Amino acid sequence: MFLIMTPMNANVLSAKGLTSFSHSTKNFKILVVDDNLQNIQLLGNVLKTEGFSVGFATDGRQAIEVLQRSSDYDLVLLDIDMPVMNGFETCRIIRQDDHLSEIPIIFLTAFTDNEKIITGFMAGAQDYVTKPFNLNELLARVNTHLQLKFKSEQLKELNKTLELKVQERTAALTEANKKLARLDKAKNDFLILISHEMRTPLNGIVGLADLLKDTHSNPAQTEFIEYLVLSAQKLLKFSDSALLITHLQLKDFNLTTERHDPRKMMDSIIYSLSEFIQSKSIQLKQKFTSETILIPADKELIEVSIKSLLENAVKFSPSGGEIITSIGNDKNEVKISVTDNGPGFSEEALLQPFDAFNASDMAHHSDGFGLSLATVKLIMDIHKGRIEIRNDSHGAEVALFLPLE
Repeated sequence: MFLIMTPMNANVLSAKGLTSFSHSTKNFKILVVDDNLQNIQLLGNVLKTEGFSVGFATDGRQAIEVLQRSSDYDLVLLDIDMPVMNGFETCRIIRQDDHLSEIPIIFLTAFTDNEKIITGFMAGAQDYVTKPFNLNELLARVNTHLQLKFKSEQLKELNKTLELKVQERTAALTEANKKLARLDKAKNDFLILISHEMRTPLNGIVGLADLLKDTHSNPAQTEFIEYLVLSAQKLLKFSDSALLITHLQLKDFNLTTERHDPRKMMDSIIYSLSEFIQSKSIQLKQKFTSETILIPADKELIEVSIKSLLENAVKFSPSGGEIITSIGNDKNEVKISVTDNGPGFSEEALLQPFDAFNASDMAHHSDGFGLSLATVKLIMDIHKGRIEIRNDSHGAEVALFLPLE
């Protein structure tokens, strides 16, 4: 088909300023496909004048062969009404080729009916220009689609660069995490080893100290022996706590979950600590719900938690003080709390109450309270429960919340 050119169009042949963006960074290459040699010659002159590299084909089959031999074309100007293979079929085949599927295609057509135009878009074209066409319009459309292609390619390159950086950072983080995991394992192995190694000599010290207490000794020696026993027992308790924390952090604790009555556990713990409670003349009040409550939990671990709370409440209460233990249920959880009238938590302790190795509140941590809370927090975590601490007008309250189901 012939390209009809008006005098207005003829002025475009020398118009260098029509390109809407500079393509000096890339020599764009355009394939002109038309069975009319005059059209090919005219379009080739216009495009070359604008700084484009131009290739030619006279039918659809030849165009496909040219594109498959050379993958550096950036845009195709494709006539529709051609022999051998028309533009619609040519466009469909180009779109089926993975290497050519994204190349912009602009149809050059004398057809103006909507059906033909829609057929062109359904075949995979990006745009169309009807004949007789204005070369200014043609160049504007060519530049628009080249801009889109160029920016799309830039975006893809940027995405590739970002993906590489993400992969590099991910690899670095993975390696760093592996190193941290090895260090963490080494730390935990060390703590387990130290805890085990401490127990044998400490048990020996406690046993020998008990024997010494039975021997005839003066009051000063008896006092020293009792202090020795107390110190060894504290070290044993610390060793047990550190070992339990390590096992809980490693998640290798053999959790045995059965339904237990927290009131019976509380009574048993109070009885085991009765001598300690009486030594400070503590008044103990209990507030229990009347209904029976059974919680699915590891009895040993929950008893460790409750005992830690009660021991610390006695420890930080003044002589003659008051401690309130409470057990009740609310909706789908049970609350077990211990409240004392001691000095309460410091501001530093309230900020990081469950950090086992935070020494900001030495008044509590020196007696192992920080370690106790850290242990209880881990126990609550594996039971899908929680622990809350607060100060009230009388002292401190620590509460455990455990699910009933």
